[in-house]
Amino acid sequence: MMPDDAKTKPVRRRRRRATDRDESSSSDKVAKFFLTGMAVVALACLGIGTSRHDPDPVWFLRSLSYLILGIAFVAIGLLELEWLERIVWIVEVLSFSIFFWIAGWWSGSLSESELVGRRRAVVLWVLAGVPVFAWGCLAALRVV
Repeated sequence: MMPDDAKTKPVRRRRRRATDRDESSSSDKVAKFFLTGMAVVALACLGIGTSRHDPDPVWFLRSLSYLILGIAFVAIGLLELEWLERIVWIVEVLSFSIFFWIAGWWSGSLSESELVGRRRAVVLWVLAGVPVFAWGCLAALRVV
């Protein structure tokens, strides 16, 4: 038999779900703010580069592609967008078939890999995205 005080005490349950949601929503807001800032910087770099020199479609498309790719890499890392990771992978395969040949054994996303994992994938995407974005800014400003 159970003692009487065990029957009368209410069972307390932990509520971690609400705090987990709050933390993830605040980190998503920071990530979206950061990505919006990157987009503003990208537009400013393109605007300055266009105003300082004559417009060149090849230069513009090259700079724009670096900037978009850099922002996409950082978005994949910060927001964990696996659908965007797959799109980037398809574009990369179509653009750079040698990478597909070298890494052809890989199937799935980087965060699904047993070797990398989700947390390391975030770091790798951000570390890859920031230099690509910086190179795009330099190309947009026609420094390189």
